[in-house]
Amino acid sequence: MANEIQYRHSSMAVTLYATVRNAGGQYYNGAAFENFTLANWANYAIAMAETPAGGYLYLGNFPALAAGNYQVDVYQRAGAAAAVGDTILAGGSYNWSGTAEICLDASVSSRLASASYTVPDNADIAAIKAKTDNLPASPAAVGAAMTLTGAYDAAKTAAGQGSVDALADAVDSAAAAAQSVDGKLPADTAAKLAHLNADMTAVKLAADGLDSIFTAAPAGVAANFREMIVQLWRRFFGKSTLTASAGAGSGTLKTFADDGVTTLTTQALSEDAGTQTVGEAE
Repeated sequence: MANEIQYRHSSMAVTLYATVRNAGGQYYNGAAFENFTLANWANYAIAMAETPAGGYLYLGNFPALAAGNYQVDVYQRAGAAAAVGDTILAGGSYNWSGTAEICLDASVSSRLASASYTVPDNADIAAIKAKTDNLPASPAAVGAAMTLTGAYDAAKTAAGQGSVDALADAVDSAAAAAQSVDGKLPADTAAKLAHLNADMTAVKLAADGLDSIFTAAPAGVAANFREMIVQLWRRFFGKSTLTASAGAGSGTLKTFADDGVTTLTTQALSEDAGTQTVGEAE
C-alpha cells in the first residue's frame, strides 16, 4: 500500500499532511482511532511528500485499516508541527477495501445482467393510468368534500322530472286498463282512480325548480333547448362586440365566455340598400 492519498497543489516545496476519520468522527492516531483530542493533533498527521520534488504532486500512504468508508482531509502545515489551525486544502470520502481504494470498475460485474432484466408490462401500466386519469382532482385526499358539477345537478333535475312524468303516464295506463274491465270492478273504482289521477296531475316542478338547470355557456352554437335559453340570455346580458369590417356595410357580431376573451359565437353582418342582415351563428 503506497501513495493512495494524492493531492495536486498550486505550490511546490510546501509541507502537506492528511488526516483520516471513521464514520463515528474519530481520528486515526497512527495506531488506532480515538475521539478527537486537541493535544494529539500532531499524531493524526499522515505525511505527504512532493513527488517528484518540484512536481506539485503530493503523495501519502493510506494506513492499513479494515475495509470501510473513511473521510480523508488534506492540510498545509504552517508551522514546525501540524496544528489544528492549519489550512485545509481538500477533503472527501474514501472507500477502502482493506488493501486499496474501491473504484467503480471493480464492482461493475455486480450489476444486474441483461438476461435477468424483466421488461415492465407497459400495456398494463397504460391501462392503469387510463383509469387513474379519470379520478377527480378534488377531493385530493380522504375526507375532503366532493364538489358536484353543474352537469350532475342538471341530470339530477331532469331525471327527477322524468320519473314524475313516467309515473303519471303509468297511472293513466292503469286507469284505462281498469275501465276496460267495466262491471268486473267495484262500483267506486272509477271514482278512486279519478281521484288518484288528479293527485298525480298535481305533481309538478317546484317554483324554484328551474334554478337547478345547468347554466354554463355552450362552447359554440346551441345544440338543445337548454343551451338555446342560456345563449339567448348571454346575447343580451353577457359580453358581445359588434365590429365593422374594412369594407363598407359589413361587420362581425361576437359573443364571449365569462372570461371576456374566449369567443363563443360569431355572426357576419351586412347592409344592402338599407336592409341589415345578420348571418347564422358559427
